[in-house]
Amino acid sequence: MAKEEKQNIISNFLSGWQKLFGGAKEHTTPKAKPFPKNHFYSPEELEYLSQNKEGSLIDQWAVSIGKWAFEQGKDKSSPTKFAAVKWQNGLMATWIDGKLTPDTKDRQIGRLLLLKERGYELPERYENMVQDNEAQSLVGKYFVSNNDKSIIKIDSYDRGRLIFDAPSLVLKKWEVDSLSSKEEEVDYADFQKSLNEKYTIMEEERQKEFQEKLANFEEGKELYKGMHNLLRQTYPPTIGGSIPMELRTAHPVDFFDGKVIPVSWSLTSEKDIKVSVYTNHSNALSSITINEDNAYKAKSLLNSIAHAINNEKVNGLTRSLVNVLGNKLGEDKIFAKENNTPLLEAREGTVNAVTATNDGRVIAFNLNTHKEIPLHGKESVELMQALLFEGLDEQSRLRKELSIPKMKDYVESMEDEEDILSGNKELLPHGSKVDSLYGTYYSAEEEYSSYAQGTLPLAAEDKAELIADLQSSFMNFKQELQNMVEAYKDHDGVIDTNKVSKLEKLDRILNIEARGQTPVKPVPVATKRESPKESLQDAEAASKQNDLKEVKNINAEEVDQKAIKSFFGNVNYAPKKVKEESSRQVAPHRLTEKEKDDAISRIDKRIAELHRLGKEQSLKSNIETQPTPTVVGTSHQERLLMAHRALPLLMAKIIKNFHLSIYFLGI
Repeated sequence: MAKEEKQNIISNFLSGWQKLFGGAKEHTTPKAKPFPKNHFYSPEELEYLSQNKEGSLIDQWAVSIGKWAFEQGKDKSSPTKFAAVKWQNGLMATWIDGKLTPDTKDRQIGRLLLLKERGYELPERYENMVQDNEAQSLVGKYFVSNNDKSIIKIDSYDRGRLIFDAPSLVLKKWEVDSLSSKEEEVDYADFQKSLNEKYTIMEEERQKEFQEKLANFEEGKELYKGMHNLLRQTYPPTIGGSIPMELRTAHPVDFFDGKVIPVSWSLTSEKDIKVSVYTNHSNALSSITINEDNAYKAKSLLNSIAHAINNEKVNGLTRSLVNVLGNKLGEDKIFAKENNTPLLEAREGTVNAVTATNDGRVIAFNLNTHKEIPLHGKESVELMQALLFEGLDEQSRLRKELSIPKMKDYVESMEDEEDILSGNKELLPHGSKVDSLYGTYYSAEEEYSSYAQGTLPLAAEDKAELIADLQSSFMNFKQELQNMVEAYKDHDGVIDTNKVSKLEKLDRILNIEARGQTPVKPVPVATKRESPKESLQDAEAASKQNDLKEVKNINAEEVDQKAIKSFFGNVNYAPKKVKEESSRQVAPHRLTEKEKDDAISRIDKRIAELHRLGKEQSLKSNIETQPTPTVVGTSHQERLLMAHRALPLLMAKIIKNFHLSIYFLGI
């Protein structure tokens, strides 16, 4: 023990001796210099510093910038030949012709980095600024692993939103021989450490080649997804089929050398696409399986299959609509409009009838000439669209007719048999047009009330527009309600089961097609509302010009239906869809039962008020317009109302209003 203590004493003594007299010295980290303080450099000071060739790094920058700024300016009368410069909060700035000109962000970052390199201690906020700049400069860059087994791309940088969040990078990573990427999130500090150890920047030529491969890969994925979207639109549903002879052409594929000729295709249980093909190497039939990841290897082949699926979609929908809308003709079905009205003006003649044969064919022909009309190019698609419009109209008519018996609860809730508005509006048949129009009116009333009871003033023209919308929606609702109540009183109460079945079939067909966003017929527009002020001016002019004739002739019910149809593809699905989506969004803001009752009570009062005003205006209109039947009312308010009735409901506003009503009632 004594021997060990003696050795330690000798060792410590020798160590101290070496430190004092030039032996091995211990390494010590130099102390960081304090960050340069804020300083204003006058032209005179800069001139002095330039002559003495002394000063700190900041001083040298100030001299250089001051001289540059003076040379840029127009005033050359100063004897110092320098402009003033300031160093403040890590930013260098000067004045050119009296205008403050600070460093660019990149130049500021460069100065901060140089200060750090020279041993200055950067405050935390400047460290973060430098780090953010360095990290952002990496975004979009490609790197290759040193073992050449993977490629990464810096997709984004997140500096963190909370105090304890560490800055991070989101990477896209591709393994060797694969174009499918995986996303990873790594701490920025960890990535910095591993940058040189594991990854190096990708060369420009290799990056360009890789990006071209990625673009080709993404095109294949989109094509594959588009095919599945097309399959969802087929009716009856299609899961396979043969390739038409005209599409059996040779296609290059990257699965092997050579080309293939497709014969048939089918969906596998994994929703991949299996294609039976002939190759140029063999006369025997073989197969290839295409999925999302390898679709880029067979884009031409997929295009051909997509064409075949689209043909099947058009033929299937046309055949299904004729089977539902048409009449029996032996074992076939035939559809024709009243008075042989044309369905399509084709290249080789007018089509006014379509037959769906028992063996699955669709034949277009002309009833007047009793000749088949061959279809070319997009004519088969145009015929399908014409039948879709017929289906939508028939669907709407059937839904309205079958809603009549469902008016029973509402009619029985009416407190006054002579007052059609005295019933409980919540008992209106759900999904019916009268229910939809009530929702539109309710939304207009809520919008008007929210502005009328608000603290902000409302411009006169805006208020007039709200009132006009309110009155228009009320009159549309009231007219439809009156039609439905009268129809119910004349109805025998018996529901035609054949019509119910027909409506169900149309619902299935049209719901499938709605996914494809089928274009709709143009909606006739009497006037175009550019702004509330222009709308009022147009309304004034409408009573003096031919616009009023147009207003009188337009069927408001038809315009409303088509406007909604143009957004949803199906008028009767609109209210339910909007309510379902909105209820999820505003669920946390539901009102109490009392607040709901108050809102409904307020609407009932508004209905009564509008009903009274409507009677007065109707009476006044009848008296004032006796000499000139073409003019409906002479007051500004009446003209405004009629002009607005001619305007189709804009879908964006309908959606907004539905959201408003759902928000206030918490439905």
